[in-house]
Amino acid sequence: MDTPLKLSLPTLFLVLAALCAASSPVQAAQGAVFAASRVEYHLEREGRIDSLEQVLAPSTRFQTMPEDLKVGYTTDGLWIRFVVVNHGTASAGYMIFEDTTPNLVEVYVMPGRAPLRGGSFVPLSERDVVSRAPTFLLTIPPGESRTLYARFASFNIISPEFHFESTEAYAEKNGVEELVLGTYYGAAVALFLYNFFLFLSIRDRNFLLYSFFILGTSATFFCFDGFADLHLGGLMTGWQEYTTGFGQVALLMAVVFSRQFLDVSHTAPRFDRLMRAVIALNIVGVVIAFSPLTVLGGYIVDVSAAVNGLVVVLAGLFSRHSGFRPARFYLLSWIILFTMTLVWLGGMHGALPRNALTTHGILLGAMLEMIVMSLALGDRVKLIQNAAKEQEAIARAARMIAHDVRKPFSQLDAILSALASDSQEASPAALREFALRRSVDVREAMRFVDGLLEEVMGFGRKEELKRFPVDPAELVGHVLRSGIAFPPSVKVEIDTRHSCLVEVDAGKIHRVLLNVLDNASAAIGSAEGKVWLRTTDAFAGGQGVVRLVVGNDGPRIAPEDLGRIFEPF
Repeated sequence: MDTPLKLSLPTLFLVLAALCAASSPVQAAQGAVFAASRVEYHLEREGRIDSLEQVLAPSTRFQTMPEDLKVGYTTDGLWIRFVVVNHGTASAGYMIFEDTTPNLVEVYVMPGRAPLRGGSFVPLSERDVVSRAPTFLLTIPPGESRTLYARFASFNIISPEFHFESTEAYAEKNGVEELVLGTYYGAAVALFLYNFFLFLSIRDRNFLLYSFFILGTSATFFCFDGFADLHLGGLMTGWQEYTTGFGQVALLMAVVFSRQFLDVSHTAPRFDRLMRAVIALNIVGVVIAFSPLTVLGGYIVDVSAAVNGLVVVLAGLFSRHSGFRPARFYLLSWIILFTMTLVWLGGMHGALPRNALTTHGILLGAMLEMIVMSLALGDRVKLIQNAAKEQEAIARAARMIAHDVRKPFSQLDAILSALASDSQEASPAALREFALRRSVDVREAMRFVDGLLEEVMGFGRKEELKRFPVDPAELVGHVLRSGIAFPPSVKVEIDTRHSCLVEVDAGKIHRVLLNVLDNASAAIGSAEGKVWLRTTDAFAGGQGVVRLVVGNDGPRIAPEDLGRIFEPF
């Protein structure tokens, strides 16, 4: 496992444990004045809607409600009844249902017959309290009690858990929740714009696909937590019905983005076939989730979340195994999201104490996932830039090879031309001497080209250096005899003051000095100037070394190019 993952996972769990321990439970901090007796429930028969009078009939059977009762993906209504006693000194208090998704909640405070109404299908003007979750203001004199009946109807999962809050605690908690939710949606908008504008800037599809994932995820939460109904309820009601649709879009984009970002079609071709099949099934799921088949859409989203989560993590593991560096951040982002989702589910189902972390854990996880994934995308951009630089270096090398390969052929052509023109007048001995004299330059040029080709073939490949003791003075002299054409106006000075041999790869050092001297000569151009080579004894790392300096009095290297002087070619 990579070091970032090794360090981040324990840290993440320690932070979660500390927050769970430090965050006081919501119920304890609210100072509620109301308390409920044993809660009982009654499920309507399939396709039947019971009125209050029918529920009050002796024949209607109520059962003790378990703590973790969940009624999911059904059109049947759920009734609960309980007695509320006011043990406080204030008369007014709030009853808040934990679940924000019910389409309709009607509360009857007996002996009254007119219900208090809430839920996503109820217009804001008709709700007892305008809030994200179904909330009702109860007025019960101190020391007295009232029997309450509540009916739930929803296409989503119904969780009839509720709690009481004093008016002061309710106002304080609403402020905290607005801050948490505002922070999440503000960060989501910022990250969406950041990735979208990066797409417009560099035209990398990964940023566009991830922008769509952020949009789908944020729209899902916006509908799920009641924010859409609260802020867009004037346009239409029932925004929470689109939770499954937007959720399925987010799950689809998670797989599409992962496949593109990790380049699965090349890194894991067999697994890519599975990912394409999952994408096709997710497209069908999107169509169903936005259709009137809302109940079926809910089940599809649940299954897709489990399957897609496994697929994107496996894709990241395959990619990381193949050496794709950004997969580190990619895996970390999904691990954070899945961990915080488990924390949130633990709070919902009572496995963890209900506090700010477990209540908003999934939002926190989504926000952290977006931030870390943006780092992964940034890391990928660096890889793209490095690849572009490598391509540019290869192009430069190709131009250099094309230029340098001509040199021996030009010299051979000059020899052949001279031999053809002088062969009748010159003696064989003179021709032989001419050919031998020029062959030295040809062989040197061919060695130069051969070294350049070896360097190109070794580009990006780790090679062992062939080091032997060499006299730096001989090395410098050999380089100067290699045919560097200094203009007549350029004076070359050599000052060797070293006293020892050096162990180097003579061929590679020869190539380095040749390039540096060539650049120094080119920098001076046709103007008068000086190029110098100096060697002196020095110490580095506790041992004796030779310092070799090449300089010229021409133009200096531009500051923006200093960081690139060790790049190949």
